[in-house]
Amino acid sequence: MNTVNLNIDEFKKEFHPTDEIIIYGNGELGQVVSCFFEFMNQKKCVIKVVDNQHGNGLKNTILDLPVEAPATLSCRQNQKIIIASLEHKDAIFQYLTQDLDIDPTSIFGLTIPSSIATSGEHNDFWNEGIASEVYFWIKSLATRHHIKRACSERANPEKRFYQNALNVLGSPRGSKIEVLDVGSGPVTMLGYKAPEYHIKLTCIDPLADEYKNLYRQFEFFPPVEPIACSGEDLLKKFSQQSFDLVFSCNALDHASYPLKIIQNMCELLKEQGALYIIVHENEGEHAGYTGLHQWNFQHVDGEIILWNKEARYSLNEELKPFGELHFIDSTQQARELHFYLNKSMTSEK
Repeated sequence: MNTVNLNIDEFKKEFHPTDEIIIYGNGELGQVVSCFFEFMNQKKCVIKVVDNQHGNGLKNTILDLPVEAPATLSCRQNQKIIIASLEHKDAIFQYLTQDLDIDPTSIFGLTIPSSIATSGEHNDFWNEGIASEVYFWIKSLATRHHIKRACSERANPEKRFYQNALNVLGSPRGSKIEVLDVGSGPVTMLGYKAPEYHIKLTCIDPLADEYKNLYRQFEFFPPVEPIACSGEDLLKKFSQQSFDLVFSCNALDHASYPLKIIQNMCELLKEQGALYIIVHENEGEHAGYTGLHQWNFQHVDGEIILWNKEARYSLNEELKPFGELHFIDSTQQARELHFYLNKSMTSEK
C-alpha cells in the first residue's frame, strides 16, 4: 500500500488535477483530505466519498461531495483511492483489493507523523485520537476564510486578554504577570494585552512541533507560538512557583492523566497565583469516548468531579493542598464549566 503523510507538499507530489480521487471513509480524516484538495485548488479533481462500512448507512458529510457505494469503485488509470482511516486501514485495504479487486498500487493510506505517533497496545486508537487534534486545525486552516478569521481574532496581537482569568488574580495592578497556557493548540484563545497588567505569555502543547509545520504550510504565524511539552511533563520544563496565572481551555479531557496535569499546574503557581480552567461538562460521555475524549468533568453541588468508566475524583478534595477550588456559574456556552483556585500561602504538598 502506498502511504502519504498529511502534508500539502506531499499531496502536491502524489496527486494531480487529472486524477479521479476517491476518499474511502466519510469521517474526520476524510474531511481533512477533502480540505487539502480544496486548499490546493485542485478544482479539476473528481472527488468521490464512500463510506468505510462497506456501503451500510451511507451518509454524505464531506463538503457536499457525492457519496458512492464501494461496489461502484472501478480501477481506472487515473483513479487513486485514499483510505481515510488509521485504526481500520489494513482491513479496508484487504477489502478493496480482495473483495473489490482494486489495483493495490492505486490505493494510498495515511501515515502519522513520527513526532506525534505513540506506541503501545492501543497505539492505532490513540494515534487516530492524537492526529484528530492536529487534523481539526488542518481543516480550519485549510479553509481560507478560517485563516482570515483566525488572524483577525485569535492571532491579533492587540487582542484583549481574557478578562475572566484576570478577575481572579491577586497580583497588584500595573505589575508584570507570568502566564502559562496549557494545551493552547496552535494559537491561544487568551489574548495578549490588558491595560491593568504587563503580560508575559507562554504557551505549551504536546503537538507544538506539528502546529509549527502547519504555520509554514498555511502561512499563518500567531504572536506567541507554543512550546512542545505535555501537561504531565510541566515540572520537567518549568520551575515550581514560576507563574502568576496558569490557564487551560478545552484541553484536559483530552489528556491521559488530567489529575496529574492539574496538580502540576498548581505546583507552578506562585503564592496567591491563580489556576483557571475551562472544560466542557461530561465531554467523554458526549463524544462516546472516541479519540482522546476519555475523561469527564462534572459539576455536582459546587463540587468538580473528574471521572471516567474506571475512576472518579473530587477535584475539590484532591487540590486542597494547594487551595480552595471555586466553581464559576458561567452561561457563556452550553456544557461549559469554569473553575479556579488561588494558591494558598499556607499550602503544602
